[in-house]
Amino acid sequence: MKSIKLEIITPVHNRRSETLRCLKSLGRSKLDGIEAHVIIVDDGSTDGTAEAVRSEFPDVEIVQGNGNLWYTAGANRGLEAALRHDPDYI
Repeated sequence: MKSIKLEIITPVHNRRSETLRCLKSLGRSKLDGIEAHVIIVDDGSTDGTAEAVRSEFPDVEIVQGNGNLWYTAGANRGLEAALRHDPDYI
C-alpha cells in the first residue's frame, strides 16, 4: 500500500514556545500510512523561533519571511513550498 504524502504548513511570527509545542504534538501523532513533512513559515520572528526549530526539529523545513507576510501571505508562501514536494494533501 502506498503511503499518503501530507504537507503540514504553519505560518508563525514570534511564537517560539507555541511552535515547539505544536511540533512535539505532531511528533506524538499516530501517522500510520502517512508520510508527513512539516513546513514552518517564520515571518521574521525575533524570539528565536527559527533557530529553536532548526535545533530541535532538523527535519522541519523553514521558509523565512521578512515580517511583512502576515497570515495569508505566510500560508501562501508555505503552499508554494509544499507543492514542490508533490504531496497528495496539504
